Amino acid sequence: MNVKIHQKLKNVLKVALLSATFFAVGVTATNTGANADDVSPAIYNSPNGQKGSTVTGNFSEAEYFTLGADKSNNLSQMNPSDGWSASKTTSIIDAGKYLTLSQSTNDPVLYLHYAITNTSDADQEVHRIVTLPYGLAGNTAFSNLFSRQLSSQVVYGGTTPVQLKLSSNGGSTNDSSFVVQYAYDADYGSSEFLPSHSRQIVDLAIDGTLHGKQTMSIDIPLKIVKNSDDVLTAGPITSVDDIPNNGYSTTSPSAVLVYDTDNQHLYIASMFVLLAQYQNITTTTSNKYLVSYKNADGSYSVANDLESLLPGIKDSHGLSIADFGQDVHTSAANDTYLYSGGQYSVNTDNVIGTNGKNLTTMATENGYKLPSKVLDFSWDYKPSADIAQLMNKNGLGNINIPVIKIIDANDVTIKQGDTWNAKDHVKILDDNGNVVSNPDVKVVSDNVNPNVPANNYKVTYSYKSGDTTFTKTINVTVLGKYNPTPTPNNNGGGSSSTTTPTTNSNSTNNPVGNGNFNNGSTTSQPAVPNYAAVKGSAVYATKGIYMYKNANFKKSQRIAKYPKAKRVNRPMFVVTGYARSTNGTLRYKVRDVNHGKKTANKVGYITANREFVVNVYYKTMPKNKKITVIANKGVNSYKNTNLTKKSKHFKKGTHLTVKKIVKHNLTTRYQLSNGHYVTGNKKLVIQGNY
Repeated sequence: MNVKIHQKLKNVLKVALLSATFFAVGVTATNTGANADDVSPAIYNSPNGQKGSTVTGNFSEAEYFTLGADKSNNLSQMNPSDGWSASKTTSIIDAGKYLTLSQSTNDPVLYLHYAITNTSDADQEVHRIVTLPYGLAGNTAFSNLFSRQLSSQVVYGGTTPVQLKLSSNGGSTNDSSFVVQYAYDADYGSSEFLPSHSRQIVDLAIDGTLHGKQTMSIDIPLKIVKNSDDVLTAGPITSVDDIPNNGYSTTSPSAVLVYDTDNQHLYIASMFVLLAQYQNITTTTSNKYLVSYKNADGSYSVANDLESLLPGIKDSHGLSIADFGQDVHTSAANDTYLYSGGQYSVNTDNVIGTNGKNLTTMATENGYKLPSKVLDFSWDYKPSADIAQLMNKNGLGNINIPVIKIIDANDVTIKQGDTWNAKDHVKILDDNGNVVSNPDVKVVSDNVNPNVPANNYKVTYSYKSGDTTFTKTINVTVLGKYNPTPTPNNNGGGSSSTTTPTTNSNSTNNPVGNGNFNNGSTTSQPAVPNYAAVKGSAVYATKGIYMYKNANFKKSQRIAKYPKAKRVNRPMFVVTGYARSTNGTLRYKVRDVNHGKKTANKVGYITANREFVVNVYYKTMPKNKKITVIANKGVNSYKNTNLTKKSKHFKKGTHLTVKKIVKHNLTTRYQLSNGHYVTGNKKLVIQGNY
């Protein structure tokens, strides 16, 4: 092909729609972590978009972008127009991938491609003008349609002239002569390609003749540079922060063909593509939704009983993504990947589990309440640090569905001959995770026979709150007298109840509310009520009690007497085990830890009745986030949760503001607003202002 560089095109910018490669959104994305099985494209085309060629008279024309090695991204179907109307954009260039590719080579990685085919057998004249994004930056007529600042940063990216290519398509093989003229943003007295001023090219005019069935194509290299007063010396962008955040515009136009007034040239308008960053949310992932609930102590737990019923997001459905301004609650929100500027929504009615039921139903049948069946998120939604720590691990994705645990009941293992009372193994929680006093919980079914060993007993609880009835079914195993303790089957978000005491249903080995989770998998528990104090933890007596030699309390068996005392002087014990009296009443086996007292280090049994004995350490946050120092000698704050590196002393009566409660072994600490820690011991501090 003979390609000639002719004299400067006269006044080719007299009407300014011309050809703008449109970049509408530049952002700093909130990235919640990459999913290994989520491979987003370099250039994303919405299923709602129009792609392919456009027929205008005897011509079939196409214009599209490519990024990197992928040359299959046809981004627009150009719509002939005699005005300035255009459909909105339906394609996105991934800003993050552009950065990665552009920083790996000195060669251009972003190209604008234009191709025109003569569909007839006769020769046809071609007169086309392709205007680069930089050429539209100075035009105010279309400032509402694209980011003028960003357009000024998208410049010609090559150091040599463009090369026109011909293909015969089975038609004429005769060579065709075309003229390419370059226009710049300053008058350099030439329409030839000027390497030292290539960044200042505003458009290319292409004139020539196409023989029958021939195709002429052109590949225009582009580069994105930093915003600068001197485009010739501007460096390449090095982060998405170098891209102006113009906000998403639903009026962003797609490509159009527009005739000029004398009908001699057809302007190639390519204002159709967004530049945005992938947010690692996709409908194609095999990861699951993260279903979590908040405990009263501020920690979060995974609702394992619900998680076990969910397949991957791509199979369980329910996720809708809208990148181009669609209503996210309609079928039009059918995008595959979420980009900056978009929205996404989860409808739990449409999230289908492996049992064929939707998540809305599964939640109520497992004792959970959904705050809402439809959860809407913006692209820049940031989960809390606590939630984010569990995302993209253990098969979980980065979409969190919050639920509220109402019925707290877990699988139980007892020994043959143990006393069985189903209501000893269930708690009802309010919306804040606190235990409800005297709830009207019903045992719908209970086939447990504690005298017959079996591992398939079922107990179902029911509780009505408002118009909703919640249910929960647990498994009960009765061990034979010589059977070993089995590994529990944990179906809930808390722990299972078995015969070896280590923790209760809301406890965790992780710091509470400090960016850590209870993943619902804990060690076993004895056959004791959920309210029972954990083995190894401290309790104190709120009323007068006695210590006895064994679990059957008799006056003659008393070891020590503990009169009712003021809060700061209440007698303390460490729970070392459990026992039941012959009538089934639960007792704590304890060690006296009242140092300096005559009873110190005595071992025996005390009541487990919550009216008389409770935990020494707080497990919840105060409602007003205030605590008061009540210890006569005051308390110290420390830099570490193990109460080392003393930072300050607080006298009795001091009011402190706390921001979270943190679990340390079997005790708790309150974290102050400055990040330091004080004890959560009820003998030393009290919740509220006093």
